[in-house]
Amino acid sequence: LVGGSGGSGVVFIKYKNKNANRTFEFTGSTIWKNDFNANEIEYLVVAGGGGGGNDNGFNVGGGAGGGAGGLRTGTLSVTNNRSYTISVGAGGDGSPSHPTNGSQGTTFDSIVSIGGGGGGSRSTQGGTSAVRNGGSGGGSGQRDSSTEVAGEAIQGDTGVSQGHDGGEGYDNGTTTASGGGGGGGAGSNGQNSFLVSPAFRGGNGGGALASDITGSTVYYAGGGGGGSHPAVTPGSGSLGGNTATPSLKGGGADGVSGSNPGVAGTDNTGGGGGAGGPVGGKGGSGIVVIKITG
Repeated sequence: LVGGSGGSGVVFIKYKNKNANRTFEFTGSTIWKNDFNANEIEYLVVAGGGGGGNDNGFNVGGGAGGGAGGLRTGTLSVTNNRSYTISVGAGGDGSPSHPTNGSQGTTFDSIVSIGGGGGGSRSTQGGTSAVRNGGSGGGSGQRDSSTEVAGEAIQGDTGVSQGHDGGEGYDNGTTTASGGGGGGGAGSNGQNSFLVSPAFRGGNGGGALASDITGSTVYYAGGGGGGSHPAVTPGSGSLGGNTATPSLKGGGADGVSGSNPGVAGTDNTGGGGGAGGPVGGKGGSGIVVIKITG
C-alpha cells in the first residue's frame, strides 16, 4: 500500500490601499475623480437647510423654524479612474413676507439628500403659512385661533426619511401672544410652540446628528428654532438644534422674538434658519464628505 500525497500549499496576500482613511470635504459643486485605487468609500451627504419664517410684520412672534437639510450616510462601491459629480445645495432664503422657500438638495453620484423645508410664517387670514416638507420638515407658523400642520420629512429614493418632522405653532386665541414651531432636525422632531405665561414660546429646533467621518466629531443638520412672543422671559427663547451648546446645534439657528431679524443657519452643516420678526434666517448650506475605506 502507498500513502496519500500531502496537500499543496497556499499563499494569501492582503493588499491595503495606501490612501485608506483619506478624507475629502466638498462645500461647493465639483467633480471628484477616483485616482486613488479606491474600491469603497464612506460618505456623508447633507443638503441645505430650510429658511426660517417671519411674523408678517406684527412683531409679536409666530414665525417657524426652518427644517434641517436631509442627511444620508453609508458606504458605496466606487470604480478607479471614474469621475463622480458632486452638487452641494445652498440654504433656503428666510421669509421676507408670506412665503418661505425650501432649499436645494445635495448629491454625490446617485446619493441624493433633500433640501430642508422652509418654516411657515404667521398668518392672520386663516390660510396656509407656506410650510414646506423637506429632508426635515419646517415648523408651522401661528395662525390666529388655530393650529396648522407642520412640514414632514420626505422619504427619498431609498424609502427612508432623511430627517424628522417640524413642530406646530400655537396661539392663545388672540392675535398678540403667538409662537412658531421648531424646524425638524436629523436627530429628532421640531418642538411644538408652548405657553410660557402670558405668551407662547417658539418650539426648539429638532436635534442634530453627530458624525466622525472627518476624524473629529461634528454635528450636522439641526433644526431652526421657532419665533417667540416678546412677552416671553428674555433669554428663554427657542433653541436651534434643541440645545444651547453651539458645537452640538448642527448649524440650527435659534429663534428670536418681536421685531428682531432671524438668525441664519451655519453654512456647511445643513442647519435650519431661525424664525424672525421682519425676516426669517437663511438656512445653512450643505456639505459632502467622503472617506476612502478600501
